[in-house]
Amino acid sequence: MSRLVVDPNRSEGHEELFSQWSQTLPLPERRRLVTHYHRSHRLRVRRAVEAASNEGRRPVVHLAVHTFTPVLDGVEREVDVGILFDPTREFESRIAHVWRAAIRTRCPELRVCFNEPYDGRSDGLTSALRTTFDAEGGLEYAGIELELNQALIESEGRFPDPLAAALADTLKQVLGG
Repeated sequence: MSRLVVDPNRSEGHEELFSQWSQTLPLPERRRLVTHYHRSHRLRVRRAVEAASNEGRRPVVHLAVHTFTPVLDGVEREVDVGILFDPTREFESRIAHVWRAAIRTRCPELRVCFNEPYDGRSDGLTSALRTTFDAEGGLEYAGIELELNQALIESEGRFPDPLAAALADTLKQVLGG
C-alpha cells in the first residue's frame, strides 16, 4: 500500500490520513480506502504481534520501516537513518541505543539519529499499538520505526545492498538472533 492512497501509519482522524490526491475523493470512496487498506493493514499488524506473543516471543519487537524525503520545505534534513522509539519505554530505548551504536560501528559514514526526522511518540501505528497493548495488559510490546533517507536510494530505485545487509545484520545482532 502507498501513503499516496491512504497513510497506514496515521490514525483515522489525522489530518494527513489522505494524500493530496485522495483527500478530494468523495466521502464513500475515502471510507472504502480506510476500510480496505488502512484498517486491514493495522489489523494484520496487530494480529501478527499477538500471534508472536502467543507463540511465546516476549517481548514482541515490531519494526516498521519508512523512508523520508531529504529536503522538506526547503530545509535539508541532516539524518540518513532515524531510529524512532518512545524514550520512556526502557526496552525500546535499550534496543535503539544498542542498534544505533552497532550501525555506527558498521557504517560510520551514516548520520544515525534518535527520533529524527520524526518523534517516535507522535501519531503512528507503533504509538497506537503501544497504547492498545498497554491498556489490555499482558503483551510486552516494543514498537521501533526505522526511517531511511531517500537520498540513499541508488539509481535503480533501491537502497544499496550493503546498507540493507548492515541494517539487517546489526538488528539481528541487537535482538540476539
